[in-house]
Amino acid sequence: MKKFMDFVPVLLCVFLVTGTAIPLTAKVSPYVYHVRKLLQKNDKPSKSRLLWVSQNAPKILLDLATDRKESNLVRTRAIRALMLFKTYGIFKVLRAMIFDPLEPKKVRAAAMSNIGGFHGRHVVGILKQFILSPTDIFRVSAATGLAKLSTHQACAVIRAALIKETDLETKMGLDNLYEKCIKRGGK
Repeated sequence: MKKFMDFVPVLLCVFLVTGTAIPLTAKVSPYVYHVRKLLQKNDKPSKSRLLWVSQNAPKILLDLATDRKESNLVRTRAIRALMLFKTYGIFKVLRAMIFDPLEPKKVRAAAMSNIGGFHGRHVVGILKQFILSPTDIFRVSAATGLAKLSTHQACAVIRAALIKETDLETKMGLDNLYEKCIKRGGK
């Protein structure tokens, strides 16, 4: 049986690194590590693969998506993977990320693109605020989210933005998203 003195060096290292004397448990850390590695290697991991790594995959993905110390690549992929586990809690986090000006543009854009997976008028209202944004990535990401909704209202918002768009590359992207929206049933 291990004595307390056997853990003192570990606790001291954890204290020096994190500022707390709480040891990192083997139950959580490896799962976070493996989910992070899976996201770094795979752009679109499957729900079954994520759950195979850990039954706490939604919580781990949420932690990775909201951790500002993580790379933008891991955060944006975690946001996309979160959409495999649609819950209202995830919706609230994505909505908060969209409106947080301290978040990097790529992370905010990923949240905009993926919040369209939650169907409802409130999503159209959120994305409508960014479809005419001065930032190209926000306009296209908001249109991507709206195209996922594929409602008449969402397609009308994309169409209005398409008419007002001046940048050729962005206009082509909006046109493509408008066509997808119409094909999916948002006449």
